[in-house]
Amino acid sequence: MKKFCLFVVLPFFIELDSSIAQSYTPFPINNAIWCQYEMVTMPPFSKWPYFLKFKGDTIINSTNYNKLYSSWLDTVNFNGYVGGLRQDYANKKTYFIYNGETEENIIYDFALQEGDTFYIHYPNEQPWFDILINKDSVEIVDGTYRKRFNFNDSYMNTWVEGIGCMRTFIYRPIGLEGDVRFNCLTENTNVIYHNPGSFFNQCFNFVGINEAPQNEYTFKVSLQANNIINITCHQNKNENIDFTMYDMFGKQVYKVNRNLLAGSNTLSLNIPNFSAGIYLYKIETHLSVSFCTGKLIIK
Repeated sequence: MKKFCLFVVLPFFIELDSSIAQSYTPFPINNAIWCQYEMVTMPPFSKWPYFLKFKGDTIINSTNYNKLYSSWLDTVNFNGYVGGLRQDYANKKTYFIYNGETEENIIYDFALQEGDTFYIHYPNEQPWFDILINKDSVEIVDGTYRKRFNFNDSYMNTWVEGIGCMRTFIYRPIGLEGDVRFNCLTENTNVIYHNPGSFFNQCFNFVGINEAPQNEYTFKVSLQANNIINITCHQNKNENIDFTMYDMFGKQVYKVNRNLLAGSNTLSLNIPNFSAGIYLYKIETHLSVSFCTGKLIIK
């Protein structure tokens, strides 16, 4: 009887362990937003948000791809088409076709084993490779764990299954004076994972133009005559803020710091005489670590 029980139970545990080992979490497609930051590492130092989101499908070479779009401003206006992504769930691989290209490249392979080599390709660039050093797991916000892949290269660094690379979700060149860092992934506005190696210690809630980043804060920004910017603010506690402006190339062109008392305030800022064009602004609150972003059109 004991031998019979052992014979029945042992295969059950072997099968259970095998199913766990073979489990795979793909990238979310619906209502997921990847937030990352790009920065200039030479004076004048600046950093700005870069968001990625899937919107719709497309057929390329008779194969279906999820269309990936970007936004430099907020989590509302995703207008920059980046390319098409395809996930091979059975083989734990992810492929991508960059905008303007016709051939796909593998960008993630979660079937890699320790010591395996992974080759990275980008259009019109020489491919390079990284070696998988080890695999472990990392806890995400809901208390569950995802597989983590650690590479020898300082750029590619680390992958987390179903979340992506801790440097950038989709690789693209940023130049010798730049850097990029994945900050967080949200799904249906809920934070799934925040990268502890990010430039910031939390996942920011970026919003649309002139909207409040949190219920306790309201910011409205308007451009008046004679290069005057009015910022109407309301906050529930004393706060210290930075107001920063960037041109469309991401270069910081103006920054000022102000202390605000709890309640309603109106700040009037006399900005320099900038050339006509579109400028991005960012309001950063230091005590609550929140952001608000938007754009100004100078004529």
